[in-house]
Amino acid sequence: MIELSIQGGNAKQRKLVEKAIKFCIDLMLPTIRSLHINVELKKQDGVSLLPGDYGSVVNVSGYNSFHMELWKKQNINQLLETTMHEMIHVKQSIKKEWTTYYSKCYWKGIDHTDTSYSQQPWEKQAFRLAGSLVKKFKKISKS
Repeated sequence: MIELSIQGGNAKQRKLVEKAIKFCIDLMLPTIRSLHINVELKKQDGVSLLPGDYGSVVNVSGYNSFHMELWKKQNINQLLETTMHEMIHVKQSIKKEWTTYYSKCYWKGIDHTDTSYSQQPWEKQAFRLAGSLVKKFKKISKS
């Protein structure tokens, strides 16, 4: 069962994020049958969402259960791009492309724990693909 819960932000933001996440699931994870995503639209609190961060996602139970935080002060386009970026991380985690084990980070089995943020393969992929997902989403949403 696919479960999605979204808190915070305003009604327009919640609806947009819900539609974007469902779009990503249909496109990137069409065969997934069990998935829970809890989304929190929130302010940058300096703890889990630092100044300069637009979003984050973590696998909370080890099996297809995720907690996503999105900065609620983003404009609509940036919120869409951030949601897509974080959903790419969900896909990477589910498909075991990006894994963590005892504070170590692996991309397709290769240890990237000491790789700088801008060079981490999972981030490079998410930044590379998010924009095209936004374009596809907007195109489909207009029809």
